[in-house]
Amino acid sequence: MWMNLLVDTDVFIDWLRNQAEAEAFFRNPPGQIYYARQTRKELLRGAVSSSEEQMIRQQLARFRIVNPDDQIAQAYSD
Repeated sequence: MWMNLLVDTDVFIDWLRNQAEAEAFFRNPPGQIYYARQTRKELLRGAVSSSEEQMIRQQLARFRIVNPDDQIAQAYSD
């Protein structure tokens, strides 16, 4: 079943740290991946170098960014 997925910062961190389960998820996602503006801020804030920041930006460019409103937050809170 194809679905829209709002992915949390922690899942992206696991993926960027090459955690196997997260890598498998991103390699073959069950739907369209979205992430919140806050996730982008958190990931970029955690970058330890300009090259790591660039890598994070490149990886995030593969997915769609959203600015969750109350309706989106409610839909993905379960």
